[in-house]
Amino acid sequence: MSENDQGAHEGVRREGGRPALALRCSSAKPIKSGKSRRDQDLMFAPVTSFYAGLLALLFIYLSYRVIARRYAARVSIGVGGDPGLERAARVQANCAEYAPMALLLMLLAETSHCPIWAMHLAGLTLLGGRALHAYGVSQPKENLRFRAAGMSMTFFVLAALALFLIVRALAHGWG
Repeated sequence: MSENDQGAHEGVRREGGRPALALRCSSAKPIKSGKSRRDQDLMFAPVTSFYAGLLALLFIYLSYRVIARRYAARVSIGVGGDPGLERAARVQANCAEYAPMALLLMLLAETSHCPIWAMHLAGLTLLGGRALHAYGVSQPKENLRFRAAGMSMTFFVLAALALFLIVRALAHGWG
């Protein structure tokens, strides 16, 4: 086995005598054309990417609502005592607080070979939860059922993905 082959087998490729990291999806062997499309695209994480895109659009919409309320209330910083602006700002901030962690967990789960149906279930539940929370908190007469359902759905996704990743890590050892 040549030095180049030995390095590739260990996850390190030799380029010009220097080691360079070689990213691999699931094994030390290079991906061959006989692999499934899912295995080839695993580092792309298409399911997580799809829901990240949808959540980004939701976040843009929520941000636009804050900007519009600021303009209408003539407030550049803070909420200026405007209850509608305060609600819009909190809805947007809450999305910014929870969506990134959930998407990170989704990315790790997808690249850890979480079943695709479970990934879509997590993505749909997260998106639905964020939308329900946004709707519930945005109402002048808040309906706590929407807010609670949205947070419950978000917490469910966070907990389920966290448990999957912990079990997966323990099953594969630490090394």
